[in-house]
Amino acid sequence: MPSWLIGALIALALGLSATFYLWVLRRRVDETSAGLLALAALRWRDFSRLVLSSLQLRGLDRLSFEPEDIRNQHPSFLLGDKEGKHWLLSCKHGTAYRIGSVAIDELASEARLRGAQRAILATEGMVDAGGREKAERSSVEVLDGSKLWHEVKPMLDSAIVQRIVSHANGRARRHIGLSWIAALLIGVLAASFFSVEDIAPSTAATDAPAPAAAPVAPPASTAPATPAAPTAPATDQELAQQRSAVTKALAKAGGLRQPAWISSSTLSVDMLANEAMVMTTVCAELAKHPELTLSRIQLNPAPGSNERVRWRQCEAAPAPAPVKKTH
Repeated sequence: MPSWLIGALIALALGLSATFYLWVLRRRVDETSAGLLALAALRWRDFSRLVLSSLQLRGLDRLSFEPEDIRNQHPSFLLGDKEGKHWLLSCKHGTAYRIGSVAIDELASEARLRGAQRAILATEGMVDAGGREKAERSSVEVLDGSKLWHEVKPMLDSAIVQRIVSHANGRARRHIGLSWIAALLIGVLAASFFSVEDIAPSTAATDAPAPAAAPVAPPASTAPATPAAPTAPATDQELAQQRSAVTKALAKAGGLRQPAWISSSTLSVDMLANEAMVMTTVCAELAKHPELTLSRIQLNPAPGSNERVRWRQCEAAPAPAPVKKTH
């Protein structure tokens, strides 16, 4: 696969992932946070009326209309549904509330005293895990965070809602633009990296020295001898079989791994032992095939090593010494 295509795919994947997160997930969080701050800026009376209006959409109507005590900004309201069941609504106005199981117990007890079968707690603050667990067991519904915002959002003035939504959308668009710029930069870097990886092996093979010519062996004897019949050179198919036999044998040997012929005259191995041991093993195997003896050997360093790739060559097998005749 071309390096530019790999870089483009990486940039596309990163950009789409960031877009999904920022627009679908993060934008909703930003809108909810801004909405809760807008609710907290209201007076307690306006906040409680918004909650009561939103619950009327569920069919819950207020039953008691006692005079409100403006000094106590979290009273309870008794509500009734169409089935004749009573609900007790408690509004705790402010983002600083951290409500636990004790407050839930108090609300549930108040609901029982006032003859309500269920209770609702509405707050811009937060109910902790213990409070939520207690609320589930005590028939108390919790309206906080995003749930409260979506409950009262239709009751707010459209201009306020439009301002909050526009702010969240603009923030998401800015972050998406920055994310795409970062994704494109990462894609360009990835394409450059893979292009360098593709060029490196071919450059190494081009710059490596050619195999040295085989030395000419001295004459075996001063006496005239009958010349041996010339041996026919091996065919390409035979050489391929010999190279395959070498790699199979080296794959079973110790001290190295991944033997492979990267060209017809170059054998590549990854060293797991020192160079001397690896060369001894490789040269012993190449010596079984005379036409492969002078092949070039590419020694790749062990994983995690700082050494560089080296190229070596086995020495040619020495010719037999001449035999002197005695009279």
